[in-house]
Parts: sequence; C-alpha cells; structure tokens
Amino acid sequence: MALGAKNKLGFINGSLPKPTNESPDFKKWIHNDYMVMSWLTSSMDQVISNSFIFVTSSSKLWNDIGERFGKSNAPLLYELHTSLSKIQQDNMTIAEYYGKLKNVWDKLNVLEGCLDCNCGAMSKCTCNLLKKAAEASETKKLIQLIYGLNKQYDSVKTNLLSMEPLPSVLKAYHILQQIEKHNHLTLNVSKTPKISAFYSQKSNQNYNSYSQGSSKVMNNVKKDFKKMKLDMSCDYCKRKGHGADQCFKLVGYPDWYTTFKGKTQQASQFSQMMAEMSLTILVCLE
Repeated sequence: MALGAKNKLGFINGSLPKPTNESPDFKKWIHNDYMVMSWLTSSMDQVISNSFIFVTSSSKLWNDIGERFGKSNAPLLYELHTSLSKIQQDNMTIAEYYGKLKNVWDKLNVLEGCLDCNCGAMSKCTCNLLKKAAEASETKKLIQLIYGLNKQYDSVKTNLLSMEPLPSVLKAYHILQQIEKHNHLTLNVSKTPKISAFYSQKSNQNYNSYSQGSSKVMNNVKKDFKKMKLDMSCDYCKRKGHGADQCFKLVGYPDWYTTFKGKTQQASQFSQMMAEMSLTILVCLE
C-alpha cells in the first residue's frame, strides 16, 4: 500500500523496467530502485532482511519474498494477530511499547504483502484507492497503539481520536512521548519540596542537638571553674579565689580597677570580672 501511494509499484512488479546504461534516466532509476529496496528491507525483521542482502534490484527482492513467504501462512498470521491484540503497555515506556507493536506490524507487512493490480486498471484509477487503503492501515495501527496504553493516558486517547484528520501512528507516538516526559518531570518536581523539607527538618534537629550539647559543655565549664576557684589560694596576699600570678597587689592593678580598699561592691565586681576572664581563658584553651 505504501509503495502504491508513493507511485513506486512499477519497480517491484516489472512495469517500470531498468533502462540502459546510456539512458539519461538510468541514474534516476537506480536511485529510486535502491530507495524501494531500503523500504522493503527496513520493514522486515532484521533476521529476515539479512538473508536478502545480496539481492541486486527491488523486483528480484520482491520475487524472492514472494517465493519464500508467498505460500499460505495462515497459522503464522493467526499467531501474529493474536499477539498483537494482547500487547499492553504495563511497565514499559512509550518507546518500548511502540517498538514491540512495530515489530509485529513489520512481520505482518511482509507476510500479507501489498495490494497489487494484475489487470492494469489501477493505472487508470482516479479515486486514490491505494492512498485510501494506506490511510485505513494507518488508522488501524493508531487504534492498536492507543488500545494497549495504560489508564493514565485515557484523556490522551480521547484527544487523539478526536483529531480531524486523525494523526499518523508516528505523530501519535511522538505526542505520547512528550506527555510521558512531561509527567516524569512533574513527578520529580512534586517530590522536591518533600526532600527539601526532610533535609530542613534534619538540619533543625542537628542544630538543636548542637545547641543542647553546647549548653551542657558551658554548664560543666562553669562548675569546674567554681570548684577550681574554691581550691585556689594566693601565697602573697593569703586570699582565696586566685593564685599569686593573678594577685593585683603583686602584679599591679589594671586601669578599670583603681583601688581595692576592702569595699564589698568593688570586691564583688572584681570577683565577677575575674570569673569572666578565667572563663574566657578556659574556653579558648578548650
């Protein structure tokens, strides 16, 4: 049907013989003949097409195919049509599902062959019968393609069948692929906030744990400092709470402390300042 629709049946049925080498149409005929041969072999299964690799023309290729597969293949046709009706997408991607269908279509195309007119009436036909037959075949394949799709593509099935004119099988395949990629991208984006929230929660937990741990360390430092302060005694002034290296009477008074004079408030400020200084030193040593 495809060859007839493209006006290339003459290359396989012998009605368009090969011109002589001197003919100006020779190169053009060779170009078209090779193109028809490539169409025929590409529509076959690779195992079958490899056996026709040394055929020299499309007409010889067509005759060899007829001799090998022209006889009744009803059991094989029944098997192929049965398997075609059972193909479902399930866990397959659109590309895998389409490839599985196309494999069966190619085998059926080889076995069933193309429409051929032996009386010559087709050459005078003006109703585009071959084109209509090719369109009917495309419609049939389109229905088979969308029939086995998963339920998530139900709305897409309706849209494809509502198009006027109906899209080709290849165009429908590309549309389905684009929708599949869009759904996959949308699914990944919907998961991102959950992942971000998870890591945010983990970060907050880590920060809280760190804060609690830091508070415990500071409390322990304060306890150790108080205990150390009670154990310290100055050999110079005989007072407790500091050592001789920290005694102001021995090392001199700082600028912020002019006189001690035994005042309670000044002594309290001094003790507080010493506690802060010692705590700072301990933290830096840690």
